[in-house]
Amino acid sequence: MSEDIINVMLTEEEVEILMGLLHDRASELMKQHSVNGLGEVADRAAQLLDLETDLREQLFRGDWRNDAVPDTAMQMAQAGINAREQVKESSRAAQRRNERLVKLMQGTASPVDADFMNDPLNW
Repeated sequence: MSEDIINVMLTEEEVEILMGLLHDRASELMKQHSVNGLGEVADRAAQLLDLETDLREQLFRGDWRNDAVPDTAMQMAQAGINAREQVKESSRAAQRRNERLVKLMQGTASPVDADFMNDPLNW
């Protein structure tokens, strides 16, 4: 059996008919397996049920994709983050934090360069 992918155009009704037939045949094979106990029969029944599940997923999924966050949702989240950062920068609490930081750092570091707080010589 080949592993090549084949695209087939079907209506929703045809897919539902196929799913019903797959389910019925898998049920018959499971009954046969319970009588004969053949592993090959159980494997075939499992394959049919997997195929039915795949068809059902494709039928009800449509164009929706669970593996990607829509761009609009990402844009909305980023806009919220930006707004929060903007408010934090212009708030009185931010000013008080900066004043406390300056007071705390007084005498311990000199703001010679932009990254003066991370310079080990000034610790």
